[in-house]
Amino acid sequence: MKNKYQKFVLQLTILSLIAGIAAYLLYLVLPDRFITPALPYLFILFYIITALVHYVLLKISVLNPRKFVSYFMLTTFLKLMNYLIVIVVYVLIVEKGLLPFILAFFTLYIIYTVFEVIAILSQTKE
Repeated sequence: MKNKYQKFVLQLTILSLIAGIAAYLLYLVLPDRFITPALPYLFILFYIITALVHYVLLKISVLNPRKFVSYFMLTTFLKLMNYLIVIVVYVLIVEKGLLPFILAFFTLYIIYTVFEVIAILSQTKE
């Protein structure tokens, strides 16, 4: 399990660096009003949550493979609730520039979720 998790974290780091470089290039090209100032924090949030959820899922798949689907659904629900809380708090605190934040959040959510699902499917098949 340790090797699987280390491999996942390495791949997650590479994905985050590639996405970060892409975001930086967009920052250079697009006007400031199209880029949310919260973007670096969103990268950190998605990186940490994805790494934690993946660790829990790997641990469960090793300890009790029969409960994997239940825990996968539970962690997905909890992750969505945490993301929803982040969005609501941001919307309540910051009144300007909400559209760039929502677009960046949604884009990162899609990128990290697809990556996580592909990784967990390939690792649980073994």
